[in-house]
Amino acid sequence: MNDEDCARLISSVYQTLSSIEFTACPLLGNQFTTSLSEHFSTSGGGRLLELSSQNIPLTKEALLSMGASSDALQHLKNLRLYEMDGVDDEVVSIILKSINKGTLEAIDLGNNPQLTDNILSSIRQCNIHGNLRALQLSGLKNLTAIGLEAFFTSIDDDEMPSPPMLRKLDLSQCTYEEINDAVITLATKAASFKRSVGAIDNDECDNPEGLISEVGMQGLVSVNISGSSITDKSLEMFASTATSSLEELDASFCVNVSDKGLGYLVSKLGPQFNKLYIWGLAQITDDFLDGHGSESLSIQGAWMKKSGGRSARFK
Repeated sequence: MNDEDCARLISSVYQTLSSIEFTACPLLGNQFTTSLSEHFSTSGGGRLLELSSQNIPLTKEALLSMGASSDALQHLKNLRLYEMDGVDDEVVSIILKSINKGTLEAIDLGNNPQLTDNILSSIRQCNIHGNLRALQLSGLKNLTAIGLEAFFTSIDDDEMPSPPMLRKLDLSQCTYEEINDAVITLATKAASFKRSVGAIDNDECDNPEGLISEVGMQGLVSVNISGSSITDKSLEMFASTATSSLEELDASFCVNVSDKGLGYLVSKLGPQFNKLYIWGLAQITDDFLDGHGSESLSIQGAWMKKSGGRSARFK
């Protein structure tokens, strides 16, 4: 599809269209963004809830125009700008400011090499009502541990919303040293804080410990931290803060986790935990693979299994 045809398509169906997704469409450009801005603005009458673009050669100028020239993105709940040359910190800041604070539920900015820690404050600022549940920042090599720790830390500032209570977190294939136990500890705690409505706005917690301890507590559901420097300490945090919520964990190429840590995690999590990815973990042995499986748990990447029974489903 070329740029002109895409603009014409949007103009034909915008009144009933609420979700747009384009992947690897090399001919899209300014006409696409202009049509989107015109037809989904308040005056245009459309209502765009989801915008997903991957590997689209939009220029920085076109993206800035889409965010700054109209209120077309004000109702977005799901934003995905993945692997796009024109995306940098300024673009993310402008686009997030154009969205009504509190509406976004999912953000995916993966594989945009120009992005830095500066996007983290923009993301947190746009989450004023605490609705953000999915954050995917895979492959962002310029993110630092200091920036991520600040992002997931509560501060006494009326102008800064609380850290997000995420259900899905993807920090895979970032810089190895920067995704560490300290970052994951803060992220898991933020996801499992028990807050009243007032606490979300005022950065307060309605119980002194901060964490929910009862069965059915909220917490992370899907986590991808493959290629990180986390250790068994992070696995212990998942076990203590996401006991009844965590369903899927990708710890592939995390060379510092052990049989003992994975075994402890699996033994503590509830029956909802059904997918564990351990590609590249040559240090994991039959001590874990034969001792902590179940019919409901699929362990993917256990190619190094050498012997013994099959207490879990290995792939």
